[in-house]
Amino acid sequence: MKNKPTHAWIFDHNRRVYKDPETGVKSFGPIYKYHWVKHEIIGETRVSWLYGDKQRPCKIPKKGERYRVYFSLEEVEQDCYVKENVIRLAEMFRHATYNQLKEIERILSPQPK
Repeated sequence: MKNKPTHAWIFDHNRRVYKDPETGVKSFGPIYKYHWVKHEIIGETRVSWLYGDKQRPCKIPKKGERYRVYFSLEEVEQDCYVKENVIRLAEMFRHATYNQLKEIERILSPQPK
């Protein structure tokens, strides 16, 4: 990442929202997209981005594996789309015809260079 991010969205499995504030609809389980919490980046070290309390900031590594941390809302929305649709799409694959599966394979297979 070349530019310093201004915010980080971090997945907090302890944050549980059962009623969607946008629609007012209640859910039986926690709503996945509301587990993501937006934090302001307050500084950096040579190897980490810092967020949270200025006296004792939390760290996010700049390189390497960052589990459940994104630096844009678009990345969070993409993760939510995958989480919300993977089972439905897998079920569609299960009932697809031979020709449909061959077409999907063609689209998803890496193209030779």
